[in-house]
Amino acid sequence: RNFHCWGYRLSVARKAGRTPEEELAYTSGKIDRNFSNYSAWHYRSRFLHQAGKQSLSGELDLVQGAVFTDPADQSAWIYNRWMMARAAPQSVVVTAALHPAGATLILSFSKPVTNVPAGVSVHAESGGEASGEASRGAGGGGEVIAGTW
Repeated sequence: RNFHCWGYRLSVARKAGRTPEEELAYTSGKIDRNFSNYSAWHYRSRFLHQAGKQSLSGELDLVQGAVFTDPADQSAWIYNRWMMARAAPQSVVVTAALHPAGATLILSFSKPVTNVPAGVSVHAESGGEASGEASRGAGGGGEVIAGTW
């Protein structure tokens, strides 16, 4: 589960003539066994385009499975953020998860969202760090710019 081993694997896989499809299948197995293995998610990202995966819908299914299993695990969310940055050209909800405590709905968008509607209270996160809180009542209020709420 570390980057050094995955870097070595990449070198060996290239020398062995493994195809991008074979490496994607390998990472799928590792992620299925432990979706908290961020190194496997990262390694996987190297092969998507090479394997001809122009559509990320299958990837979205994989990442949503991990997010819905444990919404607090950061590995799938980081991969989701990377994937979204390469996907939709407009703001759309890509992933939604209810935190196990039941009080928080996590929404992840394909790009930063602005102009939060009146009556919505959000905690915005950008790049893995909190960028502030904003509440908008009927009278309007501050603008939130973030990709994950």
